[in-house]
Amino acid sequence: STVAPFKTVNLNFEIPAFEFITTIIENKPSVERNKIEIESINIFQSLEKNKYSLNIPNELLIGISEISCLNFWKYLSQIGFRNKESDILGSISIRYAVQISDDQENLFGNHTQNAIYSIATSSTRYWELIDRLKVTSSREIVDEEAETKLELELTDYIKENIFLLNKNVFKEVAAEFKTVVPALNEYAFLYLVSHLTDLSTGNPVFEIDAEEIKVFLKTHFDIEKATIVKSTIRLVKENFHSLFDFPVSVPEIKTVEIKGTFKIATSDNAPIGLSDFNFYDLAVEYSTRVKGNEAEPASINFNWSNVPTTELNNNTLPFSFDSLITNALDSVIHIRVKGYDGSLLWENEYAATNPNLQKLKIEVPLLQPLVISPSREPQPIAGNKKLNGKVVEI
Repeated sequence: STVAPFKTVNLNFEIPAFEFITTIIENKPSVERNKIEIESINIFQSLEKNKYSLNIPNELLIGISEISCLNFWKYLSQIGFRNKESDILGSISIRYAVQISDDQENLFGNHTQNAIYSIATSSTRYWELIDRLKVTSSREIVDEEAETKLELELTDYIKENIFLLNKNVFKEVAAEFKTVVPALNEYAFLYLVSHLTDLSTGNPVFEIDAEEIKVFLKTHFDIEKATIVKSTIRLVKENFHSLFDFPVSVPEIKTVEIKGTFKIATSDNAPIGLSDFNFYDLAVEYSTRVKGNEAEPASINFNWSNVPTTELNNNTLPFSFDSLITNALDSVIHIRVKGYDGSLLWENEYAATNPNLQKLKIEVPLLQPLVISPSREPQPIAGNKKLNGKVVEI
């Protein structure tokens, strides 16, 4: 069956958290990124909707403190647009896991995604802050109080304007960008995307001023040829939506039914009552994958009281269990019957794809507990004798 027994799934995102610190390399201060921990973020997604939304706290990516946030900004400025290193975006990239499970935390989907992140800089406020910082820091006598105030304003802006891009899509589009402008690297393309991204509404929006972008391309990349300017802008505009899209694919949810007949055999084919079935424990046992991709044992016991008396025929009752999600199974399916005394009377194991699970035929011998009746011998008239005495100390 391909009909899901539930309408929502739990999407668990395992997001790495970082901080940016200053280190000394070859007697010079340099900024590097440190991984701190893994943060788990859960959302419940309706299977009827084809879009989801996840809010990742920006402090996970750039650090909690103002110093870490400012170091992140400094780190971006030290990359450069013509650096040809193979992984220049490594320290602004993340790889995170997505686990898909049902409301019982049975895991049936697990994959990873890659992203890169930067600062949306389309706002004129960002460039005003940068210009003011340049003026303040270039003075012979630096006004430290004013500089600190500007840095705090800048960090406030940065914390509200971090965006993520689908790295796989980004790599493809950046490769096309380098065919248009071979001298520039992937970070130059990221810098351009940052300048054309507006986050003032909370969602990324393509923002462009034709005249302003021409000045931007000339100032930062020395690009002024009209055909290159046009091709560059078109490249970002046509791929903008794909760059911000992180598809999560829920695998086809497959289920299996477990049902059949249960017969109690008597020596003389004497009829039995419905209550006799209560002396038997019919169970389905299996293991599932749960969050963390660990195996967890599970079992379902059949409730005989749910079967109406009219279903009893020739000492046989039909039974059926709730459908199991086969995507989440981590083992074969065990069917076991135990007596009231714990003795094992019948068992078998099946692969989830075995069609015999829908036509099980279980037959067990009649099993009834011994009933101890009161003794029919006459009791003493005087009743029970008591032994009386006292404890003495030796």
